[in-house]
Amino acid sequence: MISGLIALVLLLARIDERSFLPAPRVVEVRAGGKSTGWLFRCPACEMIHFLDRSVYFFDGDLARPTFHPDAGSSFGQVRCHFSIENGEITYSEWSNHKLRLQTVALPAW
Repeated sequence: MISGLIALVLLLARIDERSFLPAPRVVEVRAGGKSTGWLFRCPACEMIHFLDRSVYFFDGDLARPTFHPDAGSSFGQVRCHFSIENGEITYSEWSNHKLRLQTVALPAW
């Protein structure tokens, strides 16, 4: 019994605490050692969006991010306009894709 507990303690001691953290929803972009903004995967237009640090406020929560103000992008005929709050992305009426006027979870990387 004691040897089993020792083995369990040794096993737990090797587990990295990051393995218990939620997967990030956004990825920080860095250039020259400085943060320039964040990337996220858009489930609506299926593109990668970039949010520039000089324009957008980010609350720092990689698992349930909030950004302000609202953002938008156009790719060919696709318009994607959205807001991100607490890890959820809400698409506005200005979007013209399959998730227009819907709120969905921001996908993990």
